[in-house]
Amino acid sequence: MAKWWENISRMSADDNSGQPDSPVQSGARTPTAATATFASGLRKLLILVALLLVAVLVVVLWPQPPLVTNLIGHRKGVNDITFSSDGSLVATASDDGTIRLWSVDGDLLKTITGHSERVSVVRFTPDDQKILSASGKGKMRVWDVETGIETMSLAGHDKSVGDMAFSSDGRQVASVAWDQTIKVWDFFTGQALHTIDCSAVQECCVFTPDGKRLITGGTDHVIRLWDLATRQHTTWEGHWGAVKALDISVDGDTVVSCSGDWTVRLWSLRDDAMLHIFRHTDKILGVTFSEDGLFVSACSKDGSVLTYDVLQRSNTAHFRTDLNSAVKVDAGRDGRFGVCGYPALACLWNLNHEPKLPEVSVEADVQDEPGLTEVSEGPQQVDEFEARP
Repeated sequence: MAKWWENISRMSADDNSGQPDSPVQSGARTPTAATATFASGLRKLLILVALLLVAVLVVVLWPQPPLVTNLIGHRKGVNDITFSSDGSLVATASDDGTIRLWSVDGDLLKTITGHSERVSVVRFTPDDQKILSASGKGKMRVWDVETGIETMSLAGHDKSVGDMAFSSDGRQVASVAWDQTIKVWDFFTGQALHTIDCSAVQECCVFTPDGKRLITGGTDHVIRLWDLATRQHTTWEGHWGAVKALDISVDGDTVVSCSGDWTVRLWSLRDDAMLHIFRHTDKILGVTFSEDGLFVSACSKDGSVLTYDVLQRSNTAHFRTDLNSAVKVDAGRDGRFGVCGYPALACLWNLNHEPKLPEVSVEADVQDEPGLTEVSEGPQQVDEFEARP
């Protein structure tokens, strides 16, 4: 009997051996554990509230994007955008075959539908009375701004026109096309004054202020400076991708170019040399000087827009637009710029720069041959904004 009771006692002890010896071991909450749990939850809540406050402050205090408006109306991609010389109008050209005129506040004023195919380029005449457009099949048409009626056509190219440029007096207009020709026209008569056959397609062009030379950029990576009287040219080399766009400063001394090689380059027309290289992380498809010539804006295949200070040789801003790909950019008055691309969208913004002239000598950063030299990068402080509709 004693042995039997001893076995029962041993079995009871074994059964209780796996049980916790205290309420703490069994998971029961003592006052100390409950306090710790509450403190942990409160700490997480305070962190969440702090993060929320930071987010609100960022939204409120972060520099607001300088977007003025989005130009919405085209049904397909927008290939070109340009301001009138007085800055009061904007014209856009689209794959949908239309040209649209807008106010600088974004109001649609007129739609011109005379083209039967995509419109690749559009330009105002220097007096802002007419618009010149070019199609994907090489046809160039002149339109009255007030009525939207076609007044003249220029026939000569048999492939898509890549760019057009007026001389400062408005008497001449140059065009470059994928038929590998450059044409210079008498705008008043519509007659071709010069036809130049090229070894490569020229994608962009701009006149010098005196109208005696034409600068073009080609798919062979070369910038050419043409003397229109002799049809001879000199070259600037340095880009290693197709030259997509050109512009010239208001004083006629500096040329800016951009390329599929991810760079924007400044050139001295007087010294016949490259001055500086700005670098990006994707193809640069469009570039323009600001009205005062102190800033350059460029647009990229990645949909972003970048601005550069010409004198300081520095990046000043980087805009992320709603475009998947930004193909053209143009400058208006009072710091306004416009950009267009794909999908069917163009947008206007105002940089509101108040540049101060630096107390430094404005000399070329590059002393040797273009494209074969080291380039000073300058300060790279960049402000980033995101454009919203």
